[in-house]
Amino acid sequence: MDIHLTKDMPQVECLNNNYKIIDGHFILDCHKECIDCNLAKDDTSCFQCRNVRVELWNSIGGRRVRTVQFLTECPVGYQLSDSKENLCVPCQSDTFKNTTGNHNCLPCAPGSFSASNTTVNCMLCSPGNFASKPGSVQCQQCHVGTASRFNGSASCAACSAGLFAAQRGQTECTPCPAGQFNKAERQTQCQLCSAGFFADKPGQKSCTACPAGTSSAEGSVSCANNCKRGEFSPVEGIPCAKCPAGSFTPSAGSINCTSCFEGSYSSRAGSASCTPCPAGSFADQMHSKKLQPVPCRKLE
Repeated sequence: MDIHLTKDMPQVECLNNNYKIIDGHFILDCHKECIDCNLAKDDTSCFQCRNVRVELWNSIGGRRVRTVQFLTECPVGYQLSDSKENLCVPCQSDTFKNTTGNHNCLPCAPGSFSASNTTVNCMLCSPGNFASKPGSVQCQQCHVGTASRFNGSASCAACSAGLFAAQRGQTECTPCPAGQFNKAERQTQCQLCSAGFFADKPGQKSCTACPAGTSSAEGSVSCANNCKRGEFSPVEGIPCAKCPAGSFTPSAGSINCTSCFEGSYSSRAGSASCTPCPAGSFADQMHSKKLQPVPCRKLE
């Protein structure tokens, strides 16, 4: 829009600064990014842009209204379109752009993600999650047997021996409880200590053998159970066993059994003492080394 000045018209001053005089014409003073416009000094009222333009969508009265803004270069979160001239388009999800300019958006680095368009900075994966590749739209939960303690992890660490992770998305590996162990990495559960072994602290890679003369049940935290009378444990880690028939042990915590003495016998396993032979019979110790029963024999 312009107004042409003639000699017959009085010389007047423009009442506002929305116009400028060019060759005797009052012309709208367009925004510097406009080649022509319908509203002075407004970067959304250009008929033609000098550099680039951005299409913005706003909600007005429940309707989406498009506004075109004209700029020197693409703003943050936007890059030049590959198909439309001088049009800045939003960065796609999985990419970002945190500086102005007409260069392309960049993929999010491993350990970060972008789930929406026009992203200025990618979000870091939270603890218990990871993104192993560039350009992720979301992070994944750590797999079982692994964990991640920090923000921005590109991978989750395998649980060490003595630790486990039974669920996805764990931020810490869990120590094996006392009485349990595991000896390998990346485990989802721990194993109970075998009978005759124990683990008195959490996070054990192996169990300790019970001392000779003692024993333990499966999953024990100690070897407080001494072998009972009539039982024995010859070496570390061997559960208590009953003395064979023909032998005995009179005290708890024994590491071996004693053969019945001459003139006595034991017909059952697990004896704490031997029974004297009845009158008119006897028993010898010829089989005592093998701890076999020696029946009494009648005297001739």
